[in-house]
Amino acid sequence: MKYRASTKSRNVRGNVGAILSCLTLLGACGGPESADKNSEKATASPGTSTSAAQGSSNLIEAFEVTTSDLISIQQPPKAPEMSLTGGCTHGSPLSIGFLRGTPNAADYFYVSFDSVDPVVSGQTGEIQLTNITLDNGVETPANMPADSQFKVPVRFEGDGVLLIQSQSGVGMAGKMKGVVNGTVSGVGAENGAEVTVSFEIDLACAH
Repeated sequence: MKYRASTKSRNVRGNVGAILSCLTLLGACGGPESADKNSEKATASPGTSTSAAQGSSNLIEAFEVTTSDLISIQQPPKAPEMSLTGGCTHGSPLSIGFLRGTPNAADYFYVSFDSVDPVVSGQTGEIQLTNITLDNGVETPANMPADSQFKVPVRFEGDGVLLIQSQSGVGMAGKMKGVVNGTVSGVGAENGAEVTVSFEIDLACAH
């Protein structure tokens, strides 16, 4: 199954303004939980990235997700309705996510990946990932009534490799193109399912 969406919306900024804007964007991505774990990491967690999600959908130029038959994407994500979360700055590990909706909405979709080591401006090549998270819709918890309005993400997790094909510029004045290949597991895919995420974004790592 293969889905692709793209948009050409782009806003070019000066270097100084871009760096300040990028730091603002990345600073909004961390919440109390992520700050306790690593105060330098710009986490892509959808639960702590409200400000970033509200203002960064135009940073996604192209997005494509491919999964094995064990995972069926019920509502294919489209770039204009998605938001970019996270990033990489100050020599910290890269943490990027692509988000649509909220964790209790029927159309909720989220995929993110975190690098093992720091990623710097202009870096390309293979990057080992410590975590890949794929939330494919929502479901009612098993211990709740079937008609309950409380929902939780249908989550798959694993690891893999990010190939950064190109990276130029700094912050939101930059660009990054890459492909994630990994294996995730969850209900229905206990033994692992392949996932590939290809993207082009108007965001690059800061120095």
